[in-house]
Amino acid sequence: MLCYAFNNQIRFNKNGEYNTPFGKNRSSFNPTLREKFIDFHQRVNDIDCIFFNMPYEKFDFFEFHNNDFVYCYPPYLNSIATYNEQSGWTEKHEALLLKILDELNEKGVRFALSNNLKYENPLLDEWKNKYKVYYLNGDYSNCNYHKIDKSKDVEVLIVNY
Repeated sequence: MLCYAFNNQIRFNKNGEYNTPFGKNRSSFNPTLREKFIDFHQRVNDIDCIFFNMPYEKFDFFEFHNNDFVYCYPPYLNSIATYNEQSGWTEKHEALLLKILDELNEKGVRFALSNNLKYENPLLDEWKNKYKVYYLNGDYSNCNYHKIDKSKDVEVLIVNY
């Protein structure tokens, strides 16, 4: 579904229903993408990687040990993205996720958190100072060609290792 979605993005309307037009000339499932999926699948099998699909607040993070790694890519708090409509990601969600990451750090579990410092987020601004912050340079023109807000994104990767 994602491969054929407009601009490789899945969107939902105000009622929470799937609402993505077909991606004409911008998205497709092609032979190159097929090979990338095959390579990805093989690599995941080689490293005994496990994926979970459930709300993070219901997940038992505390089964992890110091040889595990947790990667988080949450919605950006206070952004104008569709996932923030109808209180999709609030300060309460953000605070809980940061608390979980602090607790994982205390247990010696490595983590990485992707985020964007462009949006006002006092919780993240203060929290990130405890860890290493890598500022990422990237060209997001493929995802933002209709972008109204032309201010610069400040993508970061925050890690505890």
